[in-house]
Amino acid sequence: MCAVARLAVPAARFLVIEDSVRGLCAAKAAGLACGVIPSGLTAGGSFGAADAARPDLAPRPRACSRAAEDGSSPRRRATEHR
Repeated sequence: MCAVARLAVPAARFLVIEDSVRGLCAAKAAGLACGVIPSGLTAGGSFGAADAARPDLAPRPRACSRAAEDGSSPRRRATEHR
């Protein structure tokens, strides 16, 4: 929370990225959103409290990229209706 206070940015604007259950717990205890990308050492952890999780830092599958290119992604459709 020290960093949140020093930056004078609302806590709701932060996303903590962690690789351990301890880090996830600390972020959630501070009231911050937390995404998890486990490391080889923490892959067996219980990350159910995470707001988002990815198995690794690999690029998204090609199918996701294609959806963004052809306009079928939900984000693109949402911005077209504004």
